[in-house]
Amino acid sequence: MATSKVNCSDLKAVKIFKGVSIYKVRGSQYWYVRIWDSARQKYIVKSTSETSRIEARHAAADLARSITQSQPVERQFTFRYFADRTLTKASRLAADGDRHIGTVKAIEWAMNAEWGLLKWFGAKDVRKIKTRDFMDFMDALAKRRPDLSSSSKNSIMSAFRNVLKVAREEGAIDDLPDTPRAKQKDNPRPFFRFKPLVEAKNDAYRKLLKSAREMAEEGVKVRGIPVTYELYDVIVFLTQSFVRPVVSELYAIKHNDITISEKPPGLSVVIRDGKTGYRVARTMPEAVSIYKAIRKRYPEAAGEDYILLPDTRIG
Repeated sequence: MATSKVNCSDLKAVKIFKGVSIYKVRGSQYWYVRIWDSARQKYIVKSTSETSRIEARHAAADLARSITQSQPVERQFTFRYFADRTLTKASRLAADGDRHIGTVKAIEWAMNAEWGLLKWFGAKDVRKIKTRDFMDFMDALAKRRPDLSSSSKNSIMSAFRNVLKVAREEGAIDDLPDTPRAKQKDNPRPFFRFKPLVEAKNDAYRKLLKSAREMAEEGVKVRGIPVTYELYDVIVFLTQSFVRPVVSELYAIKHNDITISEKPPGLSVVIRDGKTGYRVARTMPEAVSIYKAIRKRYPEAAGEDYILLPDTRIG
């Protein structure tokens, strides 16, 4: 029998799965694997270094997975692609007043930090991201940034889910992987103990108001600024209105933002750009007398003037 010099198979190729098969050639004891590389549009042929067909099948599958995973993902399926679309959508909603700008900033922070989501997931295929991938990221992040609070971790998780929600909306994926929330420790805000919860002599709120009046009467200065009765007004207005003591809330209130109501007595205070966006806060009755005292102190104040500390503005 004539020996063929053609590199042909002794055995018919054995299909492992689509695009992957193993075969033997004359003169070799080893099985070869042939893998279709869709990125390069050609077959890759390698020896499995196995003589057993069973072991060759396993080796072929492993080689195919390694080649597939190393191939670049089409841009329209990458995490980065949908992250960009998520930020665009969030910015548009914020511009329309349907989402607070703080939410957009939180997403940007989670994405673009040096340890952020884009660094870990940016080039990954959203169709292949599983719960285990997210957990691996959070485990690595915990080692690199042990200082991150549970709230920050949950913001990162929220940004991650927002990206995958956009991917689902656009038909790239059908379901979102589970993303467990970080457990949060109770961190109650400071509070005053007051009568009748404690004896009158231990009423911390009354002590604070008394100290504010005494400092104003004595002309105490803090960082060169004299303490006036306006400090007393700020304390009472703050405690009676439940407004956050920050520049964007308490110190941003203008006379146009205040409406006095009689039934029930109190103030309606418009918060234009607070932590949770636009809202109207209702005060306790005692806030009315404080606001009237402020109006009396600044009788020339116009609608767009600030109600608190107008002569010592903060930003």
